[in-house]
Amino acid sequence: MIAPTLGRTAGSVPRGLIGMIGMIILVESIISYHHLDFTRFYIHDWRAIGDTIRTQSPDCSVLCFGDSLVKFGVLPRVIQDRTDARVYNLSLCGGQAASSYFLLRRAIDAKSRPTTVLVDYAPHLLMAEPRHNMRQWPELLSLSESIELGLAAKHAGFCAELALRWIFPSMKDRDEVRGGILAALRGRPASRRDDVLAHRQVWEQNLGSDIHPARSSFDVNDELDLSNPGYFPRTWSCHKVNAYYIHAFLKLAASNHVQVVWLLPPVGPRFQARRDELGLESKYTAFLKPMIAKYPNLTVLDARHSGYDSSLFVDSLHLSRPGADAFSREIATALVSIEADASSTGRWVRVPGVRLRTASSIPADCVDLSIALRLPIKGHRR
Repeated sequence: MIAPTLGRTAGSVPRGLIGMIGMIILVESIISYHHLDFTRFYIHDWRAIGDTIRTQSPDCSVLCFGDSLVKFGVLPRVIQDRTDARVYNLSLCGGQAASSYFLLRRAIDAKSRPTTVLVDYAPHLLMAEPRHNMRQWPELLSLSESIELGLAAKHAGFCAELALRWIFPSMKDRDEVRGGILAALRGRPASRRDDVLAHRQVWEQNLGSDIHPARSSFDVNDELDLSNPGYFPRTWSCHKVNAYYIHAFLKLAASNHVQVVWLLPPVGPRFQARRDELGLESKYTAFLKPMIAKYPNLTVLDARHSGYDSSLFVDSLHLSRPGADAFSREIATALVSIEADASSTGRWVRVPGVRLRTASSIPADCVDLSIALRLPIKGHRR
């Protein structure tokens, strides 16, 4: 009586397993399709730039990489108007050395042949290990790039988690999904789609940059905590994975005859003074100087002590529209004036005191976030 039953069970289709797999595929597909409802603008930024690079970079002679200091502070349209070069901003909110390397490599693979690339590496992000952006990496990297980053980090657990987050959207989106469900249960708007698309319109209109409206000055509540160890550690050093990808970036640029301009953007005066006081800025400078001698294609543009006051920022790190206008004009001037110079002195350019105009040089068709929030939302699905 038992044997026939066992025989029939062994030969039957595992309908429960098939149903479970089908349910997983359905849930993962729904989450992926509703990406814009769950994500945040600074996360979607990584996906948007990853999707954009192959279409926008091939015709550009100047490409911008780095983190949010470039995203907010470097305006391609201002540089274009003063240099006649086509420029696109491919920086990422929270971008690290590895993200800049992978984006430059993709641009070159897409037949982009820039003459110059601008890049910055915020000191606090250089200290952070790649896990700092665990949420964002699956939005930007392919599966093979994820494995490549994991191998460079020499961390099997990190590599495996990156791969799983790439395969299963529910793993990378779980915090946002949870937040959306809780918001819906409390009767609040559960979707972030309109906010994300407003930022995306700003990026598309401004060739990748994120312009924020001017403020008279940010108040003490907007000031970053000057005792926060994430920004103000006891000492400073570059994480080994970030150092590896900085050198990879510079070597890749050199092998393709691309000039690299390493930007040291201005930050809020109190923030800068605190870093100077702790000796963190001098350590960062000491880390950077040997690279000038090692890489003949590298020039540093240093605006750290150029007198940008708090009225030119939206917070302690990020320039507002007038500040970004002034900084972008200085970059354009530097791009025109930088000449091939074999000496290390000639390739460390210090930006003079901030020079403001009574009238902005930002083209009228550039929109900032305050304008984008009032515009009709374009019909992006993902």
